Amino acid sequence: AAKEVGLHFHCQEPPQVAALNRDYTARLMWNLLSNALKYSPPGGTVSVSVRFAAEQLLVTVADEGPGIPP
Repeated sequence: AAKEVGLHFHCQEPPQVAALNRDYTARLMWNLLSNALKYSPPGGTVSVSVRFAAEQLLVTVADEGPGIPP
């Protein structure tokens, strides 16, 4: 909030997920989101998209930060 970073979230209607490690998934999401927010410039935007395809959970986190060097 102090950096006034916007957060946009898009998620398809989830199917029934039988074998999902909730603790691992929560840690993974926390890590992705906290890094995106940490490195976003003031007034920037973080976008999160969750979709399901071919029995896979696909999560995309995009921000306006400097990125990771090659």
